[in-house]
Amino acid sequence: MEINNQILDEFYKKYANSNWIAKRNVVEASFKNLKVINSINIGITVAVVDFVYSTQITKFKKHITFAEMVDKIINLDVINRTKVYDDKIVGELADCNSINLFSFASKYCSLCNRYLHNKDDYSMYDKRVKTFLPKCVKHMRKNNSNIKALKKQDIINYRRYRFIWQCCTQQIFTHRYR
Repeated sequence: MEINNQILDEFYKKYANSNWIAKRNVVEASFKNLKVINSINIGITVAVVDFVYSTQITKFKKHITFAEMVDKIINLDVINRTKVYDDKIVGELADCNSINLFSFASKYCSLCNRYLHNKDDYSMYDKRVKTFLPKCVKHMRKNNSNIKALKKQDIINYRRYRFIWQCCTQQIFTHRYR
């Protein structure tokens, strides 16, 4: 069986108006099905992540096709590398022929880590984080002149992004619960 546009369209129509719990259950089921790693199962997870988390891979199909993303996940050994928390894998997966699919890559690695390895080692990057991080860094800079302004490359480099994210979340936790 090949995953084609007709199959993807049927999937999108079926789940388009589903609530978040139903969508999350589809995400979990698709990753649990990766116990058998093959291009069909990985293709399903790519389609599910793209649809549920609105990563818009299909918008960039002139840069990377769906099949190329599936091959990339297999060739980079994403499944096994997320088990041991390889922070380089997010950047490698995100780098796609002159575009950066950082949001998709962070989500895909996080979901592999969570559902296949029962861990929580990766942070997802999304619109809320994109809005929150600059505000948090700006606030932290008021209290510490050693903190540099946030730059785009800080966010598309997973190691730097993760460090900044941890600093921001620690700042909030400390502020709220002291």
